[in-house]
Amino acid sequence: MTESTGNPTQVRVLIADGSMATRRSIRTVFDNDRWFCIVDEIGRPQEFVNACVELAPDIVILGLSGSAGDPEGLAMKAAFHRALRAVPALCVIAIVAGDSAEELLEPVRGGARGVLLRDAPANTLLEAVGEVLAGSAALDPRLTGTLFEYLAAGSGFFFATDPPRLRMHPAVMRALSPREQEVLLLLAQGNRNKEIAAQLGVSVGTVKTHLRHIYRKLTVSDRTAAVLTALQLRLPEAA
Repeated sequence: MTESTGNPTQVRVLIADGSMATRRSIRTVFDNDRWFCIVDEIGRPQEFVNACVELAPDIVILGLSGSAGDPEGLAMKAAFHRALRAVPALCVIAIVAGDSAEELLEPVRGGARGVLLRDAPANTLLEAVGEVLAGSAALDPRLTGTLFEYLAAGSGFFFATDPPRLRMHPAVMRALSPREQEVLLLLAQGNRNKEIAAQLGVSVGTVKTHLRHIYRKLTVSDRTAAVLTALQLRLPEAA
């Protein structure tokens, strides 16, 4: 382990990925910025949960990949879920290898606050970290189309079998009015403002007002971040 304490003004970053080359590449991004301190690099899933608990990082950059033929990758995914159970407030940005809807949504459903492709440039990674630390959600710009195409196709946005911890926190439910929940649901299904207005029987201006309130209450700045938050927090379907 390469634990470092840094100073209190720096953002504490934990890097976890099975590939040493990937870890070094990510480390280079943060080593060049004085606002960040790498508290550790983790290559083995067995070390990940303890590192999250003991080091209390401000942000975790976590490489997630795994198939039936990649037991280490699958083990890291399992460790990711254990870490979120141990540290519910953990801020994780997942690094994924592919751009399929399932690879995008799996870490979000699991609790990640951001998803980037493995070859994301340094500026995209730093911007994502800033958004997540500000309380928003982050998505690689190249994945936005995949997300909305998936939702617009009606591909199983809600799952009755989801574990209870993935449902929206009661405090967030109290923050959103019933109409705001409806607007967010329709937004997450890929509807545009005009389509949301038609379905709810209100003006486009009213929809925009609802969206501004939703963004403020969910501490996000745009539609994509709002949808990612809804995916993660499991907004229930409107009656």
